[in-house]
Amino acid sequence: MARRRFVSNQALKKISFSNTTPSLKRRVYLKRTILQENLSIADIPGGSDVNQIRMQNASRYLQSCHMTIVVAKMDSIVNDLSFQRQYMDAYRRRCSGSSLNAENSSALTSDPAVEEKLSVIAQKLASIEKKIQITLNNIGRNKIEGNIKAIKPLKKDKERLILRKNALGKERKVLLIAARNKQIAAALGANYRENTGDLSNAAVFCVSNLMCMRHLRGYDKTNEDSDPTMTVEQTQIPALCSYIYGLPSRGESLISLIMFELSSRLC
Repeated sequence: MARRRFVSNQALKKISFSNTTPSLKRRVYLKRTILQENLSIADIPGGSDVNQIRMQNASRYLQSCHMTIVVAKMDSIVNDLSFQRQYMDAYRRRCSGSSLNAENSSALTSDPAVEEKLSVIAQKLASIEKKIQITLNNIGRNKIEGNIKAIKPLKKDKERLILRKNALGKERKVLLIAARNKQIAAALGANYRENTGDLSNAAVFCVSNLMCMRHLRGYDKTNEDSDPTMTVEQTQIPALCSYIYGLPSRGESLISLIMFELSSRLC
């Protein structure tokens, strides 16, 4: 994605989309603050493409942009040579003041505080699992003995224990996501400084479009599987937007922005 000065503000307010059916035309109106600042936002294909002409055209276009956003997948992103090439190209175009937007990694930061919390959660989960198994055994025994009245309270106990187990599982996932975000952000920042020689600290955002959109679109609160595993703030989408929206106030400073998304597998 690229962003640069645009001649007409009016052109941004009305965008038309047409599909393969000539008789059908859909018009979408966008009302956003960023679109009222005489800026254009463009999705640039060809940054990584087998078609060399597309790559050359994309490269020429990016030369005139004030900010670029490079989108990449999470798999082995710290050691991804293609990603490294793209953010180094962005740095060469505009020099310094770059920002990295990152997603999660599969490795967990060695953080004693986090490890201690995870250990406590693991102990609680083990205890709950034992209680659930004991409750299930008691339900089975009462069924065999024909003690129907005793089964109902036991089932309620089982449901309560399962709810507690699920809550602890979500708490553990939040801790893991936060720890992984911290690690990948530190690694990317270090790689950026080493590869570009830019000593300025790059702002790093670990974002999750999936969880943010789940909050925006709404979800079934009665279905635990649809519950977001992160708050809106934890998705870091608001922080990213605030950062981008604040860029015009820096005048004509040239910013490179590298962005890739949080893996849905961690959400």
